[in-house]
Amino acid sequence: MFKFVLKTSKKINSNNALLFKYSPGSGPFIGFMLSKNFGNAVKRNKFKNQCRFLYQKLLKKNKPLGLIVRPLENNLNFKSVECAFKDFKKQTGYI
Repeated sequence: MFKFVLKTSKKINSNNALLFKYSPGSGPFIGFMLSKNFGNAVKRNKFKNQCRFLYQKLLKKNKPLGLIVRPLENNLNFKSVECAFKDFKKQTGYI
């Protein structure tokens, strides 16, 4: 599923904090593109958990969406991630 979404996706840069790659209609899916430069395992897992929470919180049940999230900054707090997801929602209307 990850490769399919990656190949057939559209890109949105949200607030210069996150890069979203999304593929409408490819089922509820969220993936991550994180390197070790982002931080240690605890920091990477915290970021992924925050994104999963926001994806489930904002997801419209009748619109399946495959989403890949890539951070563009290393120091992201929950507020900036939430703002980026809201910006993504505003631009696409999918979430």
